[in-house]
Amino acid sequence: MSAAGLDTPATAHAPSPEPEGANSHKRLAQVIVDSPSRAIDRAFTYEVPAGWRGGLEIGSYVLVPFGRRVLPGYVVGFALAEPAQRLRPLRDVLSHEPLFDRAQLALCRWVADYYQCALAEALRCVVPRGIARHVRRRASVTDQNAARAALPELEARAPLQAKVVGALLAAGGSLEYKALRTALRGRNPSDALKRLEQKGLVVQERRLAPPSAPGRRRTMARLAVDAARARQEVEALRRRAPRQAEALENLVAAGTEVEASRLSGAGGAPVAALAAKGLVELSQAPAWRSPSMEGVGTASAVAPQLNTEQEVALREVVDGLDAPPRVVLVHGVTGSGKTEVYLGAIREALARGQQVIVLVPEISLTPQTIARFSARFEGRLALLHSRLSQGERYDEWRRVAAGEADVVIGARSAVFAPLLRLGLIVIDEEHEPAYKQESVPRYHAREVALKRAEMESAVVVMGSATPSLESYFAAAEGAYVYVRLSQRIDQRPLPVVRVIDMRGRREEGKAPVLSEELREAMGLRLSRDEQMLLFLNRRGFATFVMCRECGFAMRCPDCEVSLTYHVRSKRLRCHHCGRREPPPDVCPRCQGTKIGYLGLGTERVEEEVRAAFEAARPIRMDRDATRRKGAYTAILQEFASGAANVLIGTQMIAKGHDFPDVTLVGVINADTGLNFPDFRAGERTFQLLTQVGGRAGRGQRPGEVLVQTYNPSHYAIVAASGHDYERFYEREHNHRRELGYPPFSRMIAYLISDRSEKRVLTVAENLVEVLGEHAPEQVDVLGPAPAPLARIKGICRYHVLARSADVEALHRASRQALDSLAGGDRERIAVDVDPMDMM
Repeated sequence: MSAAGLDTPATAHAPSPEPEGANSHKRLAQVIVDSPSRAIDRAFTYEVPAGWRGGLEIGSYVLVPFGRRVLPGYVVGFALAEPAQRLRPLRDVLSHEPLFDRAQLALCRWVADYYQCALAEALRCVVPRGIARHVRRRASVTDQNAARAALPELEARAPLQAKVVGALLAAGGSLEYKALRTALRGRNPSDALKRLEQKGLVVQERRLAPPSAPGRRRTMARLAVDAARARQEVEALRRRAPRQAEALENLVAAGTEVEASRLSGAGGAPVAALAAKGLVELSQAPAWRSPSMEGVGTASAVAPQLNTEQEVALREVVDGLDAPPRVVLVHGVTGSGKTEVYLGAIREALARGQQVIVLVPEISLTPQTIARFSARFEGRLALLHSRLSQGERYDEWRRVAAGEADVVIGARSAVFAPLLRLGLIVIDEEHEPAYKQESVPRYHAREVALKRAEMESAVVVMGSATPSLESYFAAAEGAYVYVRLSQRIDQRPLPVVRVIDMRGRREEGKAPVLSEELREAMGLRLSRDEQMLLFLNRRGFATFVMCRECGFAMRCPDCEVSLTYHVRSKRLRCHHCGRREPPPDVCPRCQGTKIGYLGLGTERVEEEVRAAFEAARPIRMDRDATRRKGAYTAILQEFASGAANVLIGTQMIAKGHDFPDVTLVGVINADTGLNFPDFRAGERTFQLLTQVGGRAGRGQRPGEVLVQTYNPSHYAIVAASGHDYERFYEREHNHRRELGYPPFSRMIAYLISDRSEKRVLTVAENLVEVLGEHAPEQVDVLGPAPAPLARIKGICRYHVLARSADVEALHRASRQALDSLAGGDRERIAVDVDPMDMM
């Protein structure tokens, strides 16, 4: 949406606190329009109709006139002083309950400022998706015959307009904007639609869509008379109205308020009749859609005795609860009992009347985790994560906002949970890249948690066996309290790690999937009826398909990456845009018939295991195998029950799981991430190897890890094989310091994208120029350069990088540079503050 050409919607003012006595005067509401446009990223002042005075709060969700349209928005403040020009009144209230409070608004202002996005985009983080209202835009041809007649001239003079008209005609004359953009393969049709409207060929309409997950209500019944009178009425009703008598008798027996539908098998009519007679009072209460706990299992509600190291860690957290804010980094080897420290800290926070957020990477939100927290805090737990339906997530948010849950557990978005008495935030596996949001606003949940805890005087506990370089560095500098858990529970040994050098090994002219050593170890475990994990961070059967006669590789025409072959679906797939096509019988270039399926994915590993071991009962866990709702839990259940004895997967299996019968972990290829064009490649390899290896030997029997690699001397692999974090940190720390990478600097990455490479390069060069104009000497600007994935979905991509040890100078230069760019150029730039992925 652009502000250009719009009628003046209202007057822009900086939001201000509501003044004393505001209710005695005409109130003016300051509203952030729910739009991502930077051009209107400010508060607009509207008149509050007289009948609404006192009915609005910070966080109210309203409908406002904006130019010739009506749009939803959020109330962010109030004012008394009227501007010179006449104000337009609010149109409607879309939610009777505020969607956020002042504390959440302050946090969102920080998110918008730090991550350089519009405030409306930041506010969407705290607003439940189920209640948000979106304006649906639809385009229709005014006359199909006239549109067809105009096509030849449009094709000659305005190709994009012709494509828009063609897409509308193909759809019967009308399409919603999103569908039209899909039909145009992602191209923005706004300008073309405007021109077509001016020509009278197309008309556009906008309407407010209903909530995607509206709140549900239930009717509650309670006695309107005393119990003795009610019993008399039951006897009087038995013959002439037995259903009413049954309902009233059940209500008397309950002795409390009861949902009306449960009082009679004849529906709500008998209860309504009792209410009409004055015997029963009816009221409305929220009805929650609760997340299914099927498959979660059970866990002990009794806390085990903590060892000395755990007690020390818990004491540091408790001391913080008594004198917040504080940040505690718990560095514990895999299986050292970090979760018990978390649970103890939560118990202490709840005893102080405080509330808690527990963040876990989405992939670690396992049934085991939920079961342990649910057993300890039964009835006080809420779940917020992407595997819930939209209605379930909305109702969990409502439960939290209503104060019916004190412990919120979820993925990164749970950091914005509407808790009023926040005292503790737990971040499990704090090093995980999954805590970084990939879409706007591109926040990191760990950094948001640290800021929220600072603003609300809460304690943050971060735990990991492989802390991020940034967190470990901060602890070393004294910014965080550091505690070490160096031993596994009950003194169980860490698994023995063997590195298998795969260089020079060939079987039938190609590298083996399973080395001789790994086959032998697997056979031994199968003979003992033990379980094992096989890890490979690539899905599919073959990672590329190539003609053996001319060398032509099958690539996605829209993304310029190799297509992956999936044997189950018998299709080639692009893992970036989703393109699917059948594998070729002959080479498209030379017509040769020698088509080779090369590379390695999880499907191929599964096939190899089935062929090599009759006793193997493999099951696979990757993104393809877990697309259906409930599939993730079902796979874990099957493995936990022993029905499957070999779990094959990507990073989904690397962390957060505790299977006592797993005694062997095989890493099929430790090198898949080492050669990524990312300065964190070594760190991520070390973390993944350490985490996945830590799944072995967590029960009574010792574990073993076999790591297949073509880089046996790489420092990340050597350090992981020795469970030596300090050795890895020293090498990586020195490397980062020499090159000026985080934690010795902060970075902002700019991704410039468009279908036209010429346009992308022009915008990228303009960005570099204006960054140079605004950046002081201590800010380095690198680029422009093609992104490692230079084209995705037909979109050309270039990178620009700015970095500096002075974070304030870096952010100031970035804001000034972006503000100086033309609107069209700014829209082509995605800003990623503190990027975790350089792809």
